[in-house]
Amino acid sequence: MSNVKILKLMSGEEVIGEVTTTDALHVVKNATSIIYQQTEKGLGAGLAPYMPYVEGDIEIRDAAVASFGVPGKEMLNQYNSIFGAGIVIAGANEMAIS
Repeated sequence: MSNVKILKLMSGEEVIGEVTTTDALHVVKNATSIIYQQTEKGLGAGLAPYMPYVEGDIEIRDAAVASFGVPGKEMLNQYNSIFGAGIVIAGANEMAIS
């Protein structure tokens, strides 16, 4: 799962998934939205289905993407717990934003 990336869309949404990029398109497998929520420990992040009624991969035009990058250990662990083999990267704690 080394191709897991976070896309920040022009709309402000953040999507995490397995991304394959072509010239003008980002194809996202197992796409989920990153949702921020208040927790007892402060602001936290969770994952929710992105376009849950679409079958297969989601295609996002390059012009709709503001930026993208590699997720941190905590977010990658959360994503892998849903779509991966359940492998957790050592040293990652509960995801919280200070």
